[in-house]
Amino acid sequence: MDQHSPVVEFSANPAKEIQLTMRRMDRRQWWLWSYAIMVTLLLLVAVASFAFPALLSQEDSYYSFFLNQAVRGLAAHYRRSPGLLSEEEVRSYLLGLRAAVSAVSQGVSK
Repeated sequence: MDQHSPVVEFSANPAKEIQLTMRRMDRRQWWLWSYAIMVTLLLLVAVASFAFPALLSQEDSYYSFFLNQAVRGLAAHYRRSPGLLSEEEVRSYLLGLRAAVSAVSQGVSK
């Protein structure tokens, strides 16, 4: 026989080898699924950790809406980005806004 010829080995029981291969693949699948479930749960905990404090917050989200509206009004009033405004411009705008809100609330309460 030639020493360089390919040797093909056949096992006596190929069904057992197939079963062993399938078990290894099955174990690998379970590890993949367990990692996927673990990552999903960690992401769920991460999202909940950001949302849960907001649910327990005593502050009303009603005011945050007006803060966003005030920043937009500030930008529209000076026709510039709020980051480009001086501290004095922001202070004068907020004082004017406070005066307008108090005038409206006094008019409503009468």
